[in-house]
Amino acid sequence: MAFDQNRYFSLIQRAAFDASFYKGTIQDLSSAQRAMSFVGAPTFGRVNGHPCLKQNATGEGCTSGAVLGVVDMAASWTIETLHRQDVGDSWLCRWAGPASAGGFLQSNFAAGGRILVYEYDAAGVPQRQLFSPAGGVTPPNKTLHTLTSSIAAGTSGRMWFNGIPQVVTLIGAGVPVNPVASPVGFGMSGGAGGLATEMILRVYPFALTNEDATCLAEAAKELVGGW
Repeated sequence: MAFDQNRYFSLIQRAAFDASFYKGTIQDLSSAQRAMSFVGAPTFGRVNGHPCLKQNATGEGCTSGAVLGVVDMAASWTIETLHRQDVGDSWLCRWAGPASAGGFLQSNFAAGGRILVYEYDAAGVPQRQLFSPAGGVTPPNKTLHTLTSSIAAGTSGRMWFNGIPQVVTLIGAGVPVNPVASPVGFGMSGGAGGLATEMILRVYPFALTNEDATCLAEAAKELVGGW
């Protein structure tokens, strides 16, 4: 194996949410074992021979029931995705988010070629934002592994694409909060008509190190057979 298996299993066993769609399921595979359900009529497409949850129309995806305490927005946390942006701008993961109180949203902003993470206050207003560099680094129809760590309530951040560290732009100085019980999941909207195909969606209740990021990226790379 090209990655540290002990570190890998330690990381994913501590995930707060684990939707590993490449296993052909939408079940949360973390210790929480949250029940998931389809939104709309997405299908399991295939990328590099592996099952992936594919949006067929804006608003499709999957979601859990309303849950508390996925991560602590006042602390540090990380989101991992392995996805392909098919068209437009898509929500890759959401816990509460727009028009709701607190939580976070990660989006693939195809027009700007970047990944964005928003953290919300009790009024549903983004207080902290973490942006990757603009300029086509998230091209359509290309499998991309992303890791974004929000550190100390979004006052700092780290980001990696396919294991390569990215410069993170931080916007906002407010305080994000934990939402009331809210669903967590993939899709459910597709800003600007976006559609995506997702293989991995995990959320961790801690920030990653470079060594952690390398391990997760190499495991993802082995899964899809290279970038």
